[in-house]
Amino acid sequence: MNDRKIVHVILSYGLFLSWLLSFLYNGSLLTIVFQNINIAFLAMIYIIVPAIVCYGFTFLPWQKYKAISWMKTSLIIAITGTFILLILNRFWPETYLMYIVAGVLGIFSVIFIAGWGVMFIKTIEYTDMFVVMAATICFSRVCIAINNTLSTLPQGKIGILFIFLSLIISYIYTIKFEPYSENPKGAVHVALDYKFILLISLIIFLTNVGGGLSQTLIKELTLKTFSGVYIVEGVLYAFFMHLIILKKQSLDKPIFALISLAIIGIGFLLLIIYNHAPTLSYLVVASGYLLLDMILWTLVAKVSFLFNEPFKVFFPVMGSNLIAVFLGNVLAMIFNDGWQKIYIAVSLCTIFTLLALPLYNALYGKLNALVEEARKRHWISESCLDIFTVKEREIVLLMLEGLKNKEVAERMFISENTLKTHAKNIYAKAEVSNKKELIEKYVSHMNPL
Repeated sequence: MNDRKIVHVILSYGLFLSWLLSFLYNGSLLTIVFQNINIAFLAMIYIIVPAIVCYGFTFLPWQKYKAISWMKTSLIIAITGTFILLILNRFWPETYLMYIVAGVLGIFSVIFIAGWGVMFIKTIEYTDMFVVMAATICFSRVCIAINNTLSTLPQGKIGILFIFLSLIISYIYTIKFEPYSENPKGAVHVALDYKFILLISLIIFLTNVGGGLSQTLIKELTLKTFSGVYIVEGVLYAFFMHLIILKKQSLDKPIFALISLAIIGIGFLLLIIYNHAPTLSYLVVASGYLLLDMILWTLVAKVSFLFNEPFKVFFPVMGSNLIAVFLGNVLAMIFNDGWQKIYIAVSLCTIFTLLALPLYNALYGKLNALVEEARKRHWISESCLDIFTVKEREIVLLMLEGLKNKEVAERMFISENTLKTHAKNIYAKAEVSNKKELIEKYVSHMNPL
């Protein structure tokens, strides 16, 4: 793996994401600058309009080789649009043009993310996807923590300079990125299945409603008791990033999704038991949702890799994510009056996330099975196309499924003696001595999960 390309992937998206979330949540752009307009309406325009557009974008004929061009265009519009919003807020704070600009920024934000999805699956090998995705998410959270810390200082508008700097550096690393390979190592091509996309969109929706609701509520409670929480949060995310890069362990398995839920549950319990000191609860819950985000967005990337259609996966998933964020924020405003309502909000978070877990387990299992089967057929049909006959390829596929000779013969409607003749020819062409060596050779070719 080219470390330089990994750095480009992490920095281009991580820095952009820090701008996006700073605008979307409680970053300096909303809380420090835009104090003369309807923040709720601005957020709705910035979230709901792009969410609706995302679903429409799914069915357009996007060309993957233009992904980096779209990313560069989106970054230019993000820089220009942010500057325009600052000017409008200073001289015409009540103009409706601000909402139009916000909507345009939201639309091009999701275009950038979809373009980055193309770059990600064409650059990062399947087995490295979790590590790179997790490092990217952690890096973006560190940047957000820095921006939020700057926003709390007396010179809070310094955060605006940090946001512009993030966008500019993101643009530099995007334009420096070399063209990706059309046939990355270990690539598989499976016909697009919209059931997969609907399922993963639902999973992202359920988890982000709960995540947005819980973190918004607990964060507000925490800031009232400990204003330095952003600094601690940034150090925590930096530590996680260091561990991920150092250990290079893939944690995108159902057991780790369950562990993330357990961490979130512990954080909720801490809030109930120690409601006078919510900082620890916030950090624990944030850590749980951080791990869950790493797992789920890696799953999004792997589904994109499976179908080789990142635009058609990232757009609907982003649409569901945006709607979930908006709904979570609305619920947070409804349930922020008194501890009784906060406990109701915590219960809703738990229910939403628990509903997502069995869906994730089912999708994870089916994804791995499809990738395994696709790679098996790719190796037989492409790498060995000129070696085996059609019948021999069918026999090899059955052998790789672990069937005994008698079962293979029955499936092929041939005698065992005829099968032995085919097997002898297969072993000679594959340059192996027996079925065991054939399977081992297949495993060495398939780039296992």
